[in-house]
Amino acid sequence: MKSMHHRQKTRAFTLIEILIVCAIISGLFALSVPTIMGWLEKSQLDAETNALNAIRDDVVRSFDSTDFANVNIAALAGDVPDGVPPTVFTGNPDGSYPTTSVADWYAKIATLRGTGFGTAAPSSQPAVKDILYNHYGRARGLVAAAPQARAQRFLLFSIMAPNEQLVMPANDGSPEWFEAIWNTEWDTKGGSIPAYWAARLTADQQAAWNGSAGTGSRLYLMRVIRITLPRYVLRISNNHPTGNGYIYFNNGMGVEAPAESGVTESPAILGGRQIVVKKGADEASALETNRFLLRDDSDVFIQ
Repeated sequence: MKSMHHRQKTRAFTLIEILIVCAIISGLFALSVPTIMGWLEKSQLDAETNALNAIRDDVVRSFDSTDFANVNIAALAGDVPDGVPPTVFTGNPDGSYPTTSVADWYAKIATLRGTGFGTAAPSSQPAVKDILYNHYGRARGLVAAAPQARAQRFLLFSIMAPNEQLVMPANDGSPEWFEAIWNTEWDTKGGSIPAYWAARLTADQQAAWNGSAGTGSRLYLMRVIRITLPRYVLRISNNHPTGNGYIYFNNGMGVEAPAESGVTESPAILGGRQIVVKKGADEASALETNRFLLRDDSDVFIQ
C-alpha cells in the first residue's frame, strides 16, 4: 500500500494585507488615545482635589490653635498680638520661593501635620514641597480676602497645567483680584475667564483658558476651594457690684466690662478663638471664671 504524504501549504501575508492590519490597529489606537488621556487627566484632577481637600481640612483645623506664630492660618494683622507675624499668604502664584519661613501658610500646614522643615527653599524639603506644589510642579495658592464685618474668607487654588500653558494674573492685593476668583464657576468646560483676568492677560493667554466651541474651555483645570471663617460677637453682662470682667481673646485682653456696667458687646472675633473670662477688682488680681472656644455669638455673664 502506498502511503500518501500531504503537505500543508501556508501562504505569507501580502504587503497590502499587512498595511490593512496596521491601519486597523492604528485606527483603534487613535480612537483609544482620547479615552486614555481623559482617564489620566481625570485621575490627576481627582488626586489634586483630594490633596486640596486635605489642605482645606488642615486650614480649618488650624483655626482653633492659639499658636498664631506657627500654626493658626487665621493669624491676620489686627487679629494677633503685637509682635506676632501674620500668616504669609500667596503673592505671585507663579513666583519663586527661595526660602521657607514659619509664617508661610504651607509651613504652618507642615507644622500642624507634625513634620519638620528648615529655612531652605520648599522645593528642596519634602515636608513642605508636597504641600506647596502640585503634580505639575506648580505652586498651589492660599490667599485671604480683605476682612469683613462678620466673616473672613480664604481661597485655596491650584492650576493643573504647566506654567507656560495657563497663566493667571499676579496677586495685586486688590479686592477685585480675590473676588474674580471667588465669584467665577471654575469647575466647567464652558464659560470664560472673569473680566478682571481678561483685562490683564494677552489674547493668546485668554484663548488658552477659554478654548473654542469645539474644544470647550479649560477653566476646570483651575481647582478652587472656598473657605469662610465666621466672626462672632460676645455679649458680656456684668451686674456684679464690685467685680470687673476681663475678656481675653487673640491671646490678649480684649474687652473690659466694669462692675454693674450692664451689657457690653465685643468687636467681632474670629471663630475658633479661645475666650478666657476673668473677674476681679483689677486685671492683675482677676481670677479666671470661664474658658471656651468661640463657635457662635455668645453671652458671657460676670457673676
